[in-house]
Amino acid sequence: MRVNFVTIYKARMEESIAFYTQILGFKIARDFAAGPGRRIVFLEDGPTQIELIADAGVVERANGDISIGFHVDDIESVASLLRSKGAAIAEGPTAFPTGVKLMRVLDPNGVALGFVQESR
Repeated sequence: MRVNFVTIYKARMEESIAFYTQILGFKIARDFAAGPGRRIVFLEDGPTQIELIADAGVVERANGDISIGFHVDDIESVASLLRSKGAAIAEGPTAFPTGVKLMRVLDPNGVALGFVQESR
């Protein structure tokens, strides 16, 4: 398992894109609408990714405005391992039409940990 991305919620999208691309040298990897009023932009610099999420409405999150995403090869195995160790899975694993599978777990501090398995 490796850290795949860090998510910043309630992003000031244009200022954030400018900061990460013009100042830190990241490139835009994906930029898409993820529902009404929601825009998601993935920025990358080599294996490091930052996900920016901007919503038209304010979304309050119990864990704050940051989450950590992990890339895994087999999300079902990770889910079984986490369950066997007593971790509470908050959401998923869920398969999306794109072939991506996603699962969300909260750490003891309430920080969201996302686990992603990408189709190959």
